[in-house]
Amino acid sequence: MSAYTANTGLLTKVYFPRHVLVTSTVMSLTATFFIELGVLTVVMLIFGGWQVLLYVLLLLPITAIMAGFVMGLGFVLSTVVVYFRDIQYLWGIITQMWFYASGIVFPRQIVVDAQAKLAGEGWLVNGQPLPLVAVFDANPAHVFLTAYRNVLYDFAVPGWETWLAMLLWSAGTLLVGLLVYRRYQSRIVEEL
Repeated sequence: MSAYTANTGLLTKVYFPRHVLVTSTVMSLTATFFIELGVLTVVMLIFGGWQVLLYVLLLLPITAIMAGFVMGLGFVLSTVVVYFRDIQYLWGIITQMWFYASGIVFPRQIVVDAQAKLAGEGWLVNGQPLPLVAVFDANPAHVFLTAYRNVLYDFAVPGWETWLAMLLWSAGTLLVGLLVYRRYQSRIVEEL
């Protein structure tokens, strides 16, 4: 998010493709994430069993797809922060809420039970229960977490729905990010 604002001196002195700052940051963090996944794989090998070795190579495409999603998000956020600096503080709050809304600390079944309970108490929209499960399942962080859990904890291949959702989120976010970057990249240095 601070790829441009943290490199103001460099951007104002030398011309180079500005997207390199976002791309290199995401690629660096992706490389670090691969190392962390390697450590987690060793832990799962020790405590979960040898079956993780059958599925460990699936972590490569999952992480590559996630890197595309993060890069698109990075293009949008780094460009927006140039124009509206306070977004970085607001984004901290948003990511904290997003963290808890992604099913990291609770299973999906809690959302299913909450939807059923609310429907039983009369919380309906046009005669249908509130779409809590649909909203939860559409959360991109939950989709990526599901894929990682399938591989690392369940020792299974993620379902085609998960692959499709990851690809759509990644492609959509990357497309939006590139469009935002392309639209505003010519004025980034002026705004810094």
